[in-house]
Amino acid sequence: MYKLLKPAVRHFALFVAESTGEDAFVDQFENFYSVLMSILQWKCLRDSHASLVESFYGLQRVNSGSNSGGRESISTTQKVASLAYIIVLPRIMTYMRDLSKIIRERESYRERNAAARGQEDRSRSIVDV
Repeated sequence: MYKLLKPAVRHFALFVAESTGEDAFVDQFENFYSVLMSILQWKCLRDSHASLVESFYGLQRVNSGSNSGGRESISTTQKVASLAYIIVLPRIMTYMRDLSKIIRERESYRERNAAARGQEDRSRSIVDV
C-alpha cells in the first residue's frame, strides 16, 4: 500500500509546485512525506492500535505479554517503537541506498576520467616520438 501511496503524494507535490511555482516543495519531498506519514501512522496507532495498512485490513495490535489473555492494547512505548520501525527505519534504508548510488556514480566517473587521461598520455607519447 505504501508503494502506491508515495507516488500519489509525489504527484500531488508536483501538481502543487507547478500551480504555485514553488520548487522548494518538490526538493524537500522526502522530508515532507516522512512527516506526513509519521503523523498519519501515529494517529492510526493511537486511535485503532494498528498501523495504516493493518487498520486497512482490520487488524489490531495487542499486548501479548499481558495477563488478560492478550486483549490489552499496546503501550505508548510500543507505539513509538512501531512508529520507528514503520517510518524511521525505511527512511534510513532509502537514504543509505541513495548514498550508495551517489558513491557508485562518483567512482564510475573517476574511473572514466582516469581511463581518458591514460589514453591522452599514450597519444602524447606516440606524437612525441
